[in-house]
Amino acid sequence: MARRKNKSRKKKSLLSLPFRFGKITLVLAVLAALGFGIWYSQQDDETQEAVNQRAIAVLVWLRDRRETNRKADRWIEWVMDRIPASRGIVVDADALGADRYTLAGLPVADRRLQLLTNSGYVVGYDEQMENPAWVAYKLTYTPEGGTEDRPESFETDMRTRARVSHNDYTGSGFDRGHMAPNHAIGVVYGPQAQMETFLMSNVVPQQPQINQGIWRLLEQQVAQSWLRRFHELWVITGPVYEEPVRRLPSGVTIPSGFFKMVADVTDRDELRVIAVIIPQGAGESDDFSQYLVSVDEVEARTGFDFFSLLDDPVETPLEEAVPARLW
Repeated sequence: MARRKNKSRKKKSLLSLPFRFGKITLVLAVLAALGFGIWYSQQDDETQEAVNQRAIAVLVWLRDRRETNRKADRWIEWVMDRIPASRGIVVDADALGADRYTLAGLPVADRRLQLLTNSGYVVGYDEQMENPAWVAYKLTYTPEGGTEDRPESFETDMRTRARVSHNDYTGSGFDRGHMAPNHAIGVVYGPQAQMETFLMSNVVPQQPQINQGIWRLLEQQVAQSWLRRFHELWVITGPVYEEPVRRLPSGVTIPSGFFKMVADVTDRDELRVIAVIIPQGAGESDDFSQYLVSVDEVEARTGFDFFSLLDDPVETPLEEAVPARLW
């Protein structure tokens, strides 16, 4: 009997080894974190910024690895969002003018546009180009809800003089590309608002690999990942053109690319903006980050003044900076 007891004790001792090592590892990790925190707090601003940027780069690399699952990605993003440098270039958001659709004012155009107001988004429509010049909308985080099925066809917007129809794109080789995305608008604003995204005044010619690829993925990134993390976002999006402009046989102008700007007010009441311009020739699965630009570049390419209600000392640093990475 004594031998059996010894074997039992030995077996229990062996089984407890992983737990002991786990506790030791946890204690060492806590001590290392405390030591790093003490060291970090004693560094100057430049060193702290360098450490922050290196930590963010590692976290982004981990998040973007295919081996990680969605749960791990969300944990990584949670950690990353708590590193001060992850906010990027920010300005004081105390004096912002925010409404149902826009933050810091509607875009100011260098040409006459028609303002079209819908349930979930607003359009600055360009009759000359027969396209929306810009589309603005606000997204507020809502637990995933149901949306309506897509209609069989897009609808002519009778408020416009151009009266672009669904058939004006037929056989052209271009998709009818949404500017305000139907799914996100439907989730946030309801079925009627979703149906309004199928007005032709919300549509521009997009190459199929753009509309069904990188543009769709970017819309999902904004409406799913970013909105879940930041809860409230303002988006302005639209086409850009290059000379000589091309047109569909129906007369609709073909953009050379598309811009999207997303504004966020952080929990510290700071405003930040991220902007991209994606060309018509972009690959279906290209990395969004290679298309990051400044707001100033979007303004130069479109002729619009964005965030016009901001004072120049606030607007200038916000608009001239190119983001280092996606959020």
